[in-house]
Amino acid sequence: MRCLNIGLERIIGTDAFTISQYGKLLPELEGKEIVGRHFIKLDYEKIVDLEPELVLAVPTSLKRTEIEEKLKPAGIKIVALDFKIKSFRKTLELLGKIFDREEEAKEFADFWFGRLEEVRKKVEGLSKEQKVRVYLEGTQRPFVTASKGHTLDEIATLAGGINIAAGLKGRSPEVEPEWVVEQNPDVILKYPMGAKYQGGFGKADIGPFEEMRKEIMERPGFDRIKAVREGRVYILSRDVLGGVFENVGVCYAAKILYPELFRDLDPEAYLKQMVEKYLGLDFEGVKGVFVYPSPPAVEHPSPPAAKRTITVIDSAGREVEIPQPLERIAIWNGGAAEVIRALGEKKRIIAINKYMPREPSYWPELKDRPQIGSPWDRDYEKIIMLEPQVLITYSRYYLDEIVQKLEPAGIKVLALNFNRLDSLRREIELMGKVLGREERAREFADFLLSKVKLVDERIKEIKPEERKRVYWELGNHDYRSIGPKSIFHQNLTRAGGVNIFADLITGTSSEVDPEAILLRDPEVVIKDGHGVDYGGYEATDTERMEEKRREMMSRPGWDKLTAVKNGQVCLFGRGFGGGLEAPLMICYLAKLLYPDKFKDLDLEAFHREFLEKYQGLPFKGIYVYPCPWESQ
Repeated sequence: MRCLNIGLERIIGTDAFTISQYGKLLPELEGKEIVGRHFIKLDYEKIVDLEPELVLAVPTSLKRTEIEEKLKPAGIKIVALDFKIKSFRKTLELLGKIFDREEEAKEFADFWFGRLEEVRKKVEGLSKEQKVRVYLEGTQRPFVTASKGHTLDEIATLAGGINIAAGLKGRSPEVEPEWVVEQNPDVILKYPMGAKYQGGFGKADIGPFEEMRKEIMERPGFDRIKAVREGRVYILSRDVLGGVFENVGVCYAAKILYPELFRDLDPEAYLKQMVEKYLGLDFEGVKGVFVYPSPPAVEHPSPPAAKRTITVIDSAGREVEIPQPLERIAIWNGGAAEVIRALGEKKRIIAINKYMPREPSYWPELKDRPQIGSPWDRDYEKIIMLEPQVLITYSRYYLDEIVQKLEPAGIKVLALNFNRLDSLRREIELMGKVLGREERAREFADFLLSKVKLVDERIKEIKPEERKRVYWELGNHDYRSIGPKSIFHQNLTRAGGVNIFADLITGTSSEVDPEAILLRDPEVVIKDGHGVDYGGYEATDTERMEEKRREMMSRPGWDKLTAVKNGQVCLFGRGFGGGLEAPLMICYLAKLLYPDKFKDLDLEAFHREFLEKYQGLPFKGIYVYPCPWESQ
């Protein structure tokens, strides 16, 4: 009414919300009768006693039937006014007509929609890929967002943003923290509806908004969200998120989302013009906090800073330019995650393979991060959405396809294996280089390989004809053994074992004839932990391993095997030795095969240091059964 030059002396009663929210802007309302709060709880008797000619109400809170029943018999007319953007021009025209202020209504409408039209024209040229993805939080309660139809959604959409929750059910759905992290929004906007302090006109204290923003940025896992990492988390006052100032809210949102595009847009100057020209007030006298922190100012266009990179040679022999600093890493190779954790940089891992959550106590800090499949189950869409700088995968699985899919999206692919002893030091030190942790990487590599050097020295003393003959069986495949190209074969050979099927299997593994095992009569039988569901870091008892060992030893003809007669049938626990643990496995194998030569090799101390010092985990688990040295 005031913006249309309609005197507020006509108002004889109002609601408590209007007084509390806009008292600074409408001092004339002081002393007016209070007839309810926001048309939710109305004092009908008082309204009738005031004998108004007209009641103006907001349709969202107007209980039309009830109010008509209470007020129409008293001859009181009721007009519902919709102040949403899509209806605002019609609302102004209606008020102009009722109070004979049609020219003023048209002028104010043109002013009001003028800036919105400027914003609309600029953002309509943005492609979907250029648009900013926004997480909206619409109440003081965490994780209550705003979907399509909510005022916040309307503001963000008009400002050119993509509301990540637009498709959820309900206007104010509650979401899980992990969902927000997985969506990885570019910007977070919060409107603390219901909070004691909501900023706005006459409220200049930024402290409460600072606390709200800090709470968001310190939520568990939110350090992985792009908006938080880049400081693009904003608190907006209710005063610019609805009603007559909603157009200012759109301008603030546009400035926040696209500071370069809207370098010349000054929402506060626009608000000042509105307050002084149409409300007739001194802006400095009613000024408050409308957004915190202030939208980024872009004074002059400047050329983008040159992106710093370093070039490395990965394990596929490829030259790869790695962005610096490297802050966002996606992982398909679990060994890479162990190395990164050993270097103290696990916070940089923003996505993991689908297998890691199956061992939650081994990956407590990573198990809830977004999953992106594996080299054999590749979720390219999810990877691209999460925007890592680098994906670490293996050198031998689908590498050409992975590069073709991800590098056009700006994601570098780094092939590192961490499962072959001959390249382990180089790969660890390369990881240290790209993370800026070179000294720690050298220390970790020295630690891992220190005991292998001892094994090498002592195995050299054993004549080839005196070395133990071993039947190695893959964990998840009975009667399937390994060939010279297998990593397990290389570990076994390094530990002084002789693979009885090395001459027969040319690849990594193959089925073997049960009769051939009997004919070759191994001195030791080892079943590895590949794909099994017993033992490993999570295990607390040996029951399943005992059961499997009994089943193996009772296979037809096995009672005649030297290994079975001597009780030399050993099982490794789940997942052990298949990746970064190769040095550990070599030491375990050496002690299993030649216990007398390695009496002084303290495997528990070695393994404990690996877990406690370099992985930040308590030492536990069952890795080999039976464990001969435990009885010594």
